Amino acid sequence: MQDKSGPIVYAAEPEVMMARQMKESLAGEGILCVGFVDGRSCLQRLRARLCDVLVADLHLPDMHAVTLIAEARRICPCLPVVVQTPRADIAATVLAMKAGAFEAVEKGAGADDLIRSVRAALRHFPDGLSLTIKPLTRAEYKVLTYVLEGKGSGEIAMILNRSRRTVEAHRCRILQKLSVRNVAELCCRMPVRRLGQ
Repeated sequence: MQDKSGPIVYAAEPEVMMARQMKESLAGEGILCVGFVDGRSCLQRLRARLCDVLVADLHLPDMHAVTLIAEARRICPCLPVVVQTPRADIAATVLAMKAGAFEAVEKGAGADDLIRSVRAALRHFPDGLSLTIKPLTRAEYKVLTYVLEGKGSGEIAMILNRSRRTVEAHRCRILQKLSVRNVAELCCRMPVRRLGQ
């Protein structure tokens, strides 16, 4: 179960007024929202402590949301990301979804749409992703991508020029960190199309 503070949402939103409205709307739903003005500071915090959902503006001052999604997925591959896109920009929505966003909502469309999207993302981890999942290292993330492609430990070891034993240790830590018992559960929790590669 979640701790007393409830679910945690990180919001990468450069506009101060939008960030404040988002925090107030989510607080009204019992969801703690921590705001960041750029992608770099959001990723730095994500490496220290995971959140349950990441909300990102499509255009951050230091990076595009697609870059933020890719970097966030390297830290926590199953992290749901809700991207706020410009109004009526279908191309931006498609781009966000292809990058691995859980959902895209129009920026400024209203708090109800954002809350609905965040609630939908939270349902995927009812016990709280930030409490059950641990961040992956870059090496573990590389091994994970090959595991999800169906490669065995020996094949991954050859590709990465590592020993089979090292790869198997990474696989074991990946299962532990992502709170799954086997590769089948891993694939159900995190389909390849959601990795945002």
